[in-house]
Amino acid sequence: MGRVINPDGVGKQRSQLIRGVVLALRELASQNKPDNHTRDIVAFIVLALSAISNTIEQTVSAWEKRGYWLKADRFRLDWMWAETYGAKLEQALLEDNWPDVAVTAAQIAEKLRDVKVPKRNRLGTPWIGAWDKLNASVKTTKRVIPLERFYTTVFPGNVLDLGEIVTEIQISALPEGAKAKYSKFSIRKRPC
Repeated sequence: MGRVINPDGVGKQRSQLIRGVVLALRELASQNKPDNHTRDIVAFIVLALSAISNTIEQTVSAWEKRGYWLKADRFRLDWMWAETYGAKLEQALLEDNWPDVAVTAAQIAEKLRDVKVPKRNRLGTPWIGAWDKLNASVKTTKRVIPLERFYTTVFPGNVLDLGEIVTEIQISALPEGAKAKYSKFSIRKRPC
């Protein structure tokens, strides 16, 4: 029996995220003034860098299981910038500090200078709605958790503590004229 290869592994996910960040940096460089579109672009870069950072740990955990400690540590050091610049960019964005956003974006662009993304690509505009996603949060009986950090890949699937209950899900207000709907879900007892 041959090896089982996952074609949609974390390496491929990381590559797609990196190309998305390069494309977003290109679009950010073409912006004249900060607006909602610019916020979406920067928020996407923040979320993508966070996701890239998560893929690093998944990659090195497989190496560490096989005893490749040096390789794992070197890989972590090579990608440590993703988490650092992501946090810096997020703080600058939330404070509306656009000079710091520009400096951090330039530093990220320097790290990704060798990544080539053709002008005609299949990535589209993945940053649309990223600002709303970054601002969404879950309010519990004990704390407020950013939605991005609420779900985990580890059992039980979220970061709730024992006895902690979700009381609110906070999202940005819809733009003027937008419509929304919800579906109520409940488990009903069938009559016997």
